[in-house]
Amino acid sequence: MNAAASFFARFACVFLSLSVVSCKDFNYTQVQAQKRELEAKMAALSAESQDLDQKLQALREKLPPSVATTQLASKQVGLLEQNLKMGEQELSKAIQSYEATNAAVKALEAELASLRARP
Repeated sequence: MNAAASFFARFACVFLSLSVVSCKDFNYTQVQAQKRELEAKMAALSAESQDLDQKLQALREKLPPSVATTQLASKQVGLLEQNLKMGEQELSKAIQSYEATNAAVKALEAELASLRARP
């Protein structure tokens, strides 16, 4: 239900809730008081309706940027995943290189030890 329909539904409920006075009990002062009360309620409902419309408009204006922000965040997550995979590959290569270098150093140390052991 939109704000205008809600306003008129509330107005109808307020209007129907007012007691109907018979002709012999008609009191102009009472009717005027009820009229002022009804006008005050109507003004309050109108102000509430305008406030709700403004809030709804503000939410509608904020929606597209948040969707765009979500899309941008998704792209950034994808890029970060790619960077992580590349980093893992580089780390794996570095570990292999270290192990190969370590094996070569041990082989050289063994050869050096055998050369020193010769007379």
